[in-house]
Amino acid sequence: DSDFAKRVESAAAEGKVLRYIGSIECDKCKVTIQAVPGSHPLAAVKDGENALAIHSDYYTPIPYVIRGYGAGATVTAAGVFADILRTMPWKQNAY
Repeated sequence: DSDFAKRVESAAAEGKVLRYIGSIECDKCKVTIQAVPGSHPLAAVKDGENALAIHSDYYTPIPYVIRGYGAGATVTAAGVFADILRTMPWKQNAY
């Protein structure tokens, strides 16, 4: 929508990108959309990738980052199709 497009443009004007960032601190969880600079560990995440940056007493100031390809549309569709097939009574050579 236009509000989100404005946020994207504003972030880009500052050399930043928008990312969904979740955090867990003590017993509180939250997810926000944040403008992060290119140097941020999650800034390079692209097209269907997922990433996790772990900040802790041991991983400070540089977090431990796990990054890789997420499911994406094709893999998700294949998974849903496989789930549907598992729910159907099916016998080989039924015809």
